[in-house]
Amino acid sequence: MVSGEWTGTMVLTEPQAGSDLAQVRARALPEADHYRLFGQKIFIT
Repeated sequence: MVSGEWTGTMVLTEPQAGSDLAQVRARALPEADHYRLFGQKIFIT
């Protein structure tokens, strides 16, 4: 069960979108050396 390998996962869900990532209304746009966040998020993990 343990192989010592690194794995990563990401779970995305929002009330208006379910698990359809294209429907998530929050956006992060790059600006210089940071990102500007627009919209609203409810679940953050």
